[in-house]
Amino acid sequence: MSYRKAQEALEETLGVRISHETIRQYAIQTGEHLGKWDGPTGLDDKGDKKVPLLVIEVDGALVSEQRRRKERKKRKKRKKGKEKFELKIAVVYEGWEINEYTGEAHLKNPLYFVHGGSGKEFWAALERHLRRIYDLEGCQRVIVGGDGAGWIREGA
Repeated sequence: MSYRKAQEALEETLGVRISHETIRQYAIQTGEHLGKWDGPTGLDDKGDKKVPLLVIEVDGALVSEQRRRKERKKRKKRKKGKEKFELKIAVVYEGWEINEYTGEAHLKNPLYFVHGGSGKEFWAALERHLRRIYDLEGCQRVIVGGDGAGWIREGA
């Protein structure tokens, strides 16, 4: 979604008036903040939570790059098709809980993790992040599930 479309969506759904440039600046600031958190910190290997079951489901999502119109026109002349990159995504949870009133199953303590780097970088960042919360060696069973893509098999 472009910043202008995000601006329109915010105005239509929430009645919030914010410029597309302000949205862009917030996105840049958020990315910089997340980039700092993604690296090693003093919290590494401090996780002490031990659970009987830890499930890690991973997959990739192809996302089209958004470029300025001039850049898109230049690229179209050189190469047909859109430039895409893959976001690596993980959903981590501690099993399932049954709602006693509805009987529906829900993920127990879900954690969502998204990374834009290579598969190797994804697994390193995910492990670093999980070790800030969990004592992975103390978890009784860790299950990793995915669609069998090469980067998933290599990391699992």
